[in-house]
Amino acid sequence: MKELWTTKWKKVLIWACGYISFIAFALAGGYVIVKSDDEELKKTAKLTFIVTLIFTGVSAFFSLFNLFGGMFSGYYGSVVYRIISILTNIVGIVKILTYAFFIVCLLAETQLREFVKNMKDKKENSKKNTEEKAVKEVEAKPEEKTEEKPAESAEEKPAQDTEAKVEEN
Repeated sequence: MKELWTTKWKKVLIWACGYISFIAFALAGGYVIVKSDDEELKKTAKLTFIVTLIFTGVSAFFSLFNLFGGMFSGYYGSVVYRIISILTNIVGIVKILTYAFFIVCLLAETQLREFVKNMKDKKENSKKNTEEKAVKEVEAKPEEKTEEKPAESAEEKPAQDTEAKVEEN
């Protein structure tokens, strides 16, 4: 029977649970870490746990800062409140982009691996073809046996004639 949930989709589910809430991730990721035999899933759950923990910590810091600020009069109209509000929004955007990035990487992982493998195969094949062509060209050329004659230039010949005449005299 065909498996309904592939490893890739299980990884996507783990990341999605991490984005949705810490509790949802604790259930899904904790189950994978404790019960699963698949090392890839465990590695994904651990990475998701670290990312989720970082974003939970940052959110907790801003929440505490905001709660303590709320105890003072005039906090909600202050510059500090606006800065914390802007930073909280930026962290929310970064959180969405981070989880989306990891999910897209997981979904594209198989295609990327196949693409890289195809590129390596093409490179190896072209290298083999080039080597085979070079070998065939060398084998196809008949060996030409030529006697090597010393090169005589036009200046050397008259000098030799002059030397021969001098020796005769």
